[in-house]
Amino acid sequence: MGNHTVFHPCSGTEDNPVPSEPYTAYQIIREIEVMDYFLYAVDGKTHRTFAYPCAETLLEVKIT
Repeated sequence: MGNHTVFHPCSGTEDNPVPSEPYTAYQIIREIEVMDYFLYAVDGKTHRTFAYPCAETLLEVKIT
């Protein structure tokens, strides 16, 4: 199983609205980390691939 984030941050589309605020770098890293823990609980593996949510290759991140 590969990581695909928890909440799938995507650019706005009709069926997937954009978040009201851009993710911070901490938020996206934390979300990936949380999903890694969840997947580890399911399959016990510590290495996995990552799939971009919504076929996105860029993510708008708010630097604070």
